[in-house]
Amino acid sequence: MNKLIAVPLLALVLTACEDTSDDTGPIEINTPPTLSGTLSINSKALETASLIVDLYDQQGDEISATIINQPQWITVSTENNQATFNVNPSLFEVNNHTFTVEISDGQASNQYQLFVNVAENREAWQPIELTNSEIMGSWHTDNQDILISFANEERGVLFNDNILSSFYWSNPDVITLSTQFVPTCVGGGCAQRELIEIDVLAKRDDAIRVEFFNVSEDRGEVVTLYKNTNSDISSGY
Repeated sequence: MNKLIAVPLLALVLTACEDTSDDTGPIEINTPPTLSGTLSINSKALETASLIVDLYDQQGDEISATIINQPQWITVSTENNQATFNVNPSLFEVNNHTFTVEISDGQASNQYQLFVNVAENREAWQPIELTNSEIMGSWHTDNQDILISFANEERGVLFNDNILSSFYWSNPDVITLSTQFVPTCVGGGCAQRELIEIDVLAKRDDAIRVEFFNVSEDRGEVVTLYKNTNSDISSGY
């Protein structure tokens, strides 16, 4: 009896030790999502524009899209394997911009460059008025090629085109400067007057968007002026 029972038990133990599972099936590797098309938007200031691109994920995962360092005037949303970009730039955004867009399936991601070109939009200009107290002080362009200081409610100093000039100004509807070059030589022929009008097109706490229009030369230039709270160029004049 003992020998007859031992044989089936040994066979059972050997059978239990055998691995009958199938490990030959493929192991799927997650791949990052991709998008099709060129991420480029051409727009005008004070106008909206949109771009829709298709998204693809090989594993069929849900995809999200984000803009790194996203400004308030750009939004992005994803739905039905598509990403929609909407832009609504102000006059301060007139420039060529580049942003980094990241799309992700939650495990892997890809990054792309988004180009947004914002053109000037003269048809939408609506010049605004500033009070004298808002104008007073010193202003400069981003690259410091224009420096202007309204020293008081009558006089000021302008540095433009490498030329320093003093001016009288008035502020009815358009800021009007009557400039006179600071003489750099001895004699009465060094002084020259110009009439410059400044149309304020947009304002925010730290800057104004303006058109400098040289009436004497019939030439205009649109620039952003930033309020300077640290120094006053008129103090050295």
